Amino acid sequence: MRRPTATLPLLSLIAGALLCGCASTPERNLRELVARDQFGKAAARIESTLVQDRKDRNYLLDRMSLGIVRISDGQPQAAEAPLLEVFDTLRTQGINDDKTVAAAVFGEEGVIFWKGEPFEQALAFTYIAIQRAERGEWDNARAAASSSLFLLKDFGENEKGARKSTQDIAAEAVRRENAGESAAYIDKGYTPAKTNFALGYLMTGIANLALAQGDTAREDEARDNFREAFTLQPGLRPITDVLIERRANTIFVVDYGLGPRKTRYGPGGSLAQFTPTTASDPRPLDLRLNDGPAASFAIACDVNRMASDHMWNNFEDVRQAKSVIGQGMMLGGAVTAASSNNETGAWVGLGLILGGLLTSATAQADTRYCEVLPQRTYVAAAWIPDGQTTISLEVPGDSYWRMRLLGV
Repeated sequence: MRRPTATLPLLSLIAGALLCGCASTPERNLRELVARDQFGKAAARIESTLVQDRKDRNYLLDRMSLGIVRISDGQPQAAEAPLLEVFDTLRTQGINDDKTVAAAVFGEEGVIFWKGEPFEQALAFTYIAIQRAERGEWDNARAAASSSLFLLKDFGENEKGARKSTQDIAAEAVRRENAGESAAYIDKGYTPAKTNFALGYLMTGIANLALAQGDTAREDEARDNFREAFTLQPGLRPITDVLIERRANTIFVVDYGLGPRKTRYGPGGSLAQFTPTTASDPRPLDLRLNDGPAASFAIACDVNRMASDHMWNNFEDVRQAKSVIGQGMMLGGAVTAASSNNETGAWVGLGLILGGLLTSATAQADTRYCEVLPQRTYVAAAWIPDGQTTISLEVPGDSYWRMRLLGV
């Protein structure tokens, strides 16, 4: 459980974790530890295998995961070092000319290493903003939150009028392979689109509001950020009204559920997709003071939905999805070998078959991902009076995982 860590003249921020459990197994992996709110053990697990080589593709992933579980464990100071490195890397590297984000960055000696799917990067910036806000560094919180609002890559709709899936984009890239246009399609076949990350706008607005202190321009900027947030998700309008009208002195950030798992699919496992672990649903977060009436707050971010939208995915797997082409090579090779009347033709056919097998074997999608992300995030606000106050946070229908903060 996360605990209060910052008190300011205007706002204090409490980051809370409210995570659903899983069945007991003899060996608890990282996701199981997070599901049980055992964030200290999760941090120790990550630290025990923390990659030190910047050329390793796990380098940034490890630090992103470590920072998030340290925040969840109520230790914003311990999260400082790993999250600062994540921020510096994401902020200064891997941004394309059109202000969209790249799938990877070039590390030392030109080696490419992992920097996450776009939705993972946006959420990483959000956690950095939370960590800074918990320490009262609202200017740095604003910088981190606003960094989550980068442009997205929109490949539009398919022939049926539905939004293209990653598989649709991969199929189009394969169709263009023979004409030598596959790489150009992946690199330039999209339209840079304004982000739909409501949580990023909400957190940026909160930071601007905390910084305002009578500065009308800063408060206007906060209003603009809040307007973007509730335009994208109308359910956020009540909390933005509460904040603008100064009817809250405390903000809660609450994570719920386990984020989606990255798996392979498609021919030869060449494509990647995120499959839900905790199901999406519209249930709000109920907040009570001293067992009084509940104030309900809508979901600010559904990670399942982000991960399923092609705009929030990188196309590293699509770029390398040659198994479809490889299978075509195998088919062609089989036909050549079967129809050949001489030894040379047979060897040519065998070579094509082997080439196809090799291509398929090396085209499997990379399934590493940030395992410690939640399924959803709520942002709530309340006016906490002087004196001892008991705060209850609960998602209706899941009272077993009710969080109670005593003596706030």
